[in-house]
Amino acid sequence: MSAGQIRMQNHSRLRLLLAVVTVALSAVAVCVNAGLHQSGAGADTATTFPVPANDPFYASPANLADLPNGKVIRWRTVPAKIAFLGINVPLTAWQLAYRSNDAHDQPITSVTTLLVPTAKYTGKAASRPLIAYQTAEDSTGSQCAPSYTLETNSSVLTGQEQSLMAEALNKGFALDVADYEGPNSGFLVGRQAAHIALDGIRAALSFAPAGFNSNTPVGAWGYSGGGHATAWTAELQHSYAPDLKILGIAFGGAPANLENSYKQLNGGPFVGFMLGAIVGVSHGYPEWDIQSQLNAKGKAVYASVDQKCTADFVVNVAFTNVNDLTTVPNGIDLPQNQAIISLDNLGQNMPVAPIYDYYSLLDEAIPTADSVALIKKYCSAGVQVIAQPVALSEHVTLGIIKTPDVLNFLDDRFNGKPVTGACKL
Repeated sequence: MSAGQIRMQNHSRLRLLLAVVTVALSAVAVCVNAGLHQSGAGADTATTFPVPANDPFYASPANLADLPNGKVIRWRTVPAKIAFLGINVPLTAWQLAYRSNDAHDQPITSVTTLLVPTAKYTGKAASRPLIAYQTAEDSTGSQCAPSYTLETNSSVLTGQEQSLMAEALNKGFALDVADYEGPNSGFLVGRQAAHIALDGIRAALSFAPAGFNSNTPVGAWGYSGGGHATAWTAELQHSYAPDLKILGIAFGGAPANLENSYKQLNGGPFVGFMLGAIVGVSHGYPEWDIQSQLNAKGKAVYASVDQKCTADFVVNVAFTNVNDLTTVPNGIDLPQNQAIISLDNLGQNMPVAPIYDYYSLLDEAIPTADSVALIKKYCSAGVQVIAQPVALSEHVTLGIIKTPDVLNFLDDRFNGKPVTGACKL
């Protein structure tokens, strides 16, 4: 091994160690000081913050179908400060309710949380960039949506997510954090997620108090379940939102083939993500009659996972074998199930923006072969993809240790720097 390779290996190990420490510290050190207040014409008058299902801020107006995609319906200020490792990230925050569409192209109301840091943007782009950040919500209830969890710290995932967001905010990037699972909590419903994310960008760019405009540099980023949503955003940008110019898109740990991911997770410690996804996909596609295929145990497990945040069910259902929950063996292979599950596989449409795709060679949740196959498919279609396999990592730590590289990739795109080294596997 050369001296250069040794230095690179040592550097990778150091970053991995720091990432593990970061996860541990963020679990106890991240907090949100939140409240709501009325702010000017058009602002919501709510002074309390109930769960989304009971909050009129999330309600759809009677004329929803008449509104254009991304039209802001109402807004409210959120005097929140994200604190990471005991250091506050001063910012101005708003929540925007806006019109979007579900997986069946039916109108829905979604919400995004817009975070603009006080810190100046220090990059080389002409103005402060906006990054659409899709969290790893991975849940089946609207109380798990980032618009709620970011303001109440009600989800254990919030700590890690905020550590990533804090890094971007401290560099002066603004973040648009949409509730991309929608009002029906469609976990891994890719088409709906893309619609909501893209319309969230439209809403943010049109929102005058934030100071953005059509010339604002825009990127997108997400990891794990948020990576799946971000990849779908990349794939549908050209057809659904050709008016948006997204300069770069980064995602990692994204399940490209849901059937393969399900089979890898089944019976293992993280099978809860698979079960949550099955419930979430059934939310997005109510025509999928999954309940009729479940035995008594399966229906009980479904109920224990439904309308829950990840932390509420992942541990309780660990090591469950899905074949023990159905009335027929290998139910995932039934044609009617394949027809629904395949709807959310990646690679059905080709992105137009440059892509940064990072994945772990030791990922216990996402088959590495699927990540490689997706990159090859994109590259064969002429998409510029920076592929970043990581050897010394697993699923959780990868999302943290690659954050600096993700932000560098996006800032290079915001600055107009040409992509180099694309499609090298």
